[in-house]
Amino acid sequence: MMNQFHSWRQRIFLGVIVACALFVVLTFVAMLFYRGGTATDPATSGYSFFGNFFSELGLIKSRSGQPNTVSAILFFIAMTLAGSSLVSFFVAFPQFFTQSLSGKLFSWMGSIFGVFSGFCFIGVAFTPADLFLEAHIFFVMWAFRLFPLAVIPYI
Repeated sequence: MMNQFHSWRQRIFLGVIVACALFVVLTFVAMLFYRGGTATDPATSGYSFFGNFFSELGLIKSRSGQPNTVSAILFFIAMTLAGSSLVSFFVAFPQFFTQSLSGKLFSWMGSIFGVFSGFCFIGVAFTPADLFLEAHIFFVMWAFRLFPLAVIPYI
């Protein structure tokens, strides 16, 4: 029973590592397929790392007004993977903090924030900013507010 318990957690951690690598690759490829335009210059060609918001990769129509289908799909997959991985990671991670009551409490507190942060990152994926701006901003803001609260108890 204990081996199975550790085994599923090991698979989660391996999955998180793979998902992190896929996130980097998918977002890089999404940048290559971004159809162009920034908030200040719709005529800009392609994705500008310093001129575009990261979330613009998920726009249905790029800032240039062109369809952004490939980039949006890749962004959706990458963000959903990232959020799902955070949820999985923070469900499995408290196992390392079982020696003391304070360790258990702080790890579970951090993990609760981490799970909610992960769900918010998934929310970012499901709310393209050009279709659901208010919801998109809500999920972005809470994802980044909750993530530090997830990490701090583990320090």
